Amino acid sequence: EVKIELTETKEGLIVILEDSELGVFHNLKTPYTFTTEEETEDSRFKLHMGSTNSNIYSYVGGDQLVYTKYDNIVFYDSKSLAGAKFSLLNVAGQELLNGTVTEGLEINTSIYPSGVYLLKVNSRGDVKTQRVMVQ
Repeated sequence: EVKIELTETKEGLIVILEDSELGVFHNLKTPYTFTTEEETEDSRFKLHMGSTNSNIYSYVGGDQLVYTKYDNIVFYDSKSLAGAKFSLLNVAGQELLNGTVTEGLEINTSIYPSGVYLLKVNSRGDVKTQRVMVQ
């Protein structure tokens, strides 16, 4: 059994550990424990860091996370997003894109100008709206 934990962080800093082998995102405010029988690849883990208002990502709460990856906005939920409804809005509230999630939610933003957008996701009756920065 292996445990990864933070012993100290700056006030307001959120650190999310991405375990690409298991497909898990874990907020390191609590230790992350896993077992492995084989040698772990160097690329298995990634850290996503920022504050709740970071352009890197925003931690929505519970098991939900919004972050940017290349030219994409990614909404991650540890529970299945299949069937969830989503909308991408500009700051004036105009809907630019909407749809239903079939697996994960990743929106290509390369066609949109830089700026602030709102991502609204209705998953299992739980509606989350999160501000995201497109650069």
